[in-house]
Amino acid sequence: MDESKDTIVNRLLSHNADGNMIDVISIVGMGGCGKTTLAQLVYNDERVNRHFGLEDQIGSSHFDFKDKKASKHINLKAWVCVSEDFLVLRITKSILDGIGCATPSDLLSSNLDSLQFKLKESLRGKKFLLVLDDVWSIGCREWDLLRLPLPKGSKVLVTTRDENVATTMRSVYVHHLTGLSEADSWKLFQRLAFVNGDSSQYPDLESIGRDIVPKCGGLPLAINTLGRLLYSKTETSEWKKNLDSEIWYLKTDVLLSLILSYQDLPLQLKRCFAYCSIFPKAHEFHKEKLILLWMAKGLYDFNEAWKE
Repeated sequence: MDESKDTIVNRLLSHNADGNMIDVISIVGMGGCGKTTLAQLVYNDERVNRHFGLEDQIGSSHFDFKDKKASKHINLKAWVCVSEDFLVLRITKSILDGIGCATPSDLLSSNLDSLQFKLKESLRGKKFLLVLDDVWSIGCREWDLLRLPLPKGSKVLVTTRDENVATTMRSVYVHHLTGLSEADSWKLFQRLAFVNGDSSQYPDLESIGRDIVPKCGGLPLAINTLGRLLYSKTETSEWKKNLDSEIWYLKTDVLLSLILSYQDLPLQLKRCFAYCSIFPKAHEFHKEKLILLWMAKGLYDFNEAWKE
């Protein structure tokens, strides 16, 4: 992962290819292979922070385009989770919000022209990094429209499962993420599923674990989920139940290890977890508020919640 991070960071810090207005760098791979994790490592890298970081703070509610002092020496970056629908209006609002320039009225506005004008003026002369995470699909028209207000020299980092997305956005570099090797998959699982990462004390469980790991397809998220699920289980029957589960034969876009983890939850927690599906993807939860919503719906025991 470190080598991949350094490769992408160096691309972000370099001059744009052939004088491009915008350089697009894409991370392509299966769901659960670590695309978003890699993008987060890049986004939070100290070199990236120095290159695109904030030196002064823009007023989030009263930004004056005529106030030269307000925008002096400010370089910006923003992260937007896109998911299934590439909605230019929503993404533009998210960028404005991410760089601290969105007012409450901006977030309610449906006037794309005015929002893009404000974004263009906010970013004028700046070094700007935009991360578009989990892009499922995009058309040429949508991409051409979104990039209109971005300043020359901008960098866009994209994570996607679909190579066509990278092609449509005319990526100058595509970084393909593949699954972990069989050996690395076992090392990760061993570290998560056994106390102190030592499986030698549990030879029966180790044997079953070595049969379970290949079912994860080398995907770090799947291995992580199953390892943490089985950590608290020391009975051979519990491990065998996960190995022989019919869930492995389902045809679905959802990681099968996540379904196994969900099935292992107590009924009350299943209901609480299912309730969260009413929120949009990438929604930022606040623990106390979510607990109050669960309690209001009768999904969470008030006395137990009060103790916590």
